[in-house]
Amino acid sequence: MPHSPDLALPDAELDIHRDRRRAIAVYVGGVLLLLVVIASLMFDQYRRDTRIAEERTVARADLVAEWVASTFAASEALLASVAARIEGNEAPGELGDWLAALGDELPFLDKISVLDSQGRVMASSSDTYPPGYALGGLPYHRDLLQASAGERIVTPLFWSHFVEEFRVVHAQRLAGGGIVSAELELSSFPMPWIA
Repeated sequence: MPHSPDLALPDAELDIHRDRRRAIAVYVGGVLLLLVVIASLMFDQYRRDTRIAEERTVARADLVAEWVASTFAASEALLASVAARIEGNEAPGELGDWLAALGDELPFLDKISVLDSQGRVMASSSDTYPPGYALGGLPYHRDLLQASAGERIVTPLFWSHFVEEFRVVHAQRLAGGGIVSAELELSSFPMPWIA
């Protein structure tokens, strides 16, 4: 069968089609390579940002843990100091003035109270709990009244109806059967979720 010159494309036209296909393939390959490079750079940046965020979170958690530990260490020293003063048989009137002065000086402390073995207030740093006021019915006081002398507890977070805020109590059982109770001021803790 004879070859018709009309049906065959000239060599120049074939070269143009071939060059066009090559150019499209090179363009598509270049775009794909560019997308892969951009995706890998974005993934590296994501991993770097995640690592930095984790490091910052750990550093903040360590800082908060150290701050909380130092606050409770200061609270323990305060409880021990009050317990030693009570065991020295100081008069409740003098003790109330001293507790009020302590409450004014310590930013982490809201109230500190001394309770007898029945859970009634003997002295307090605040007028909110006057002498004779019964706090022994509160769950953490009941638990502490059953504890051995010198034992300390930290209560779970609870709602105080007096100040209408959350509080934590750090308390110590006394040798004579009473309790030294320190209500900690949570606004001194760095916890934005409570505010």
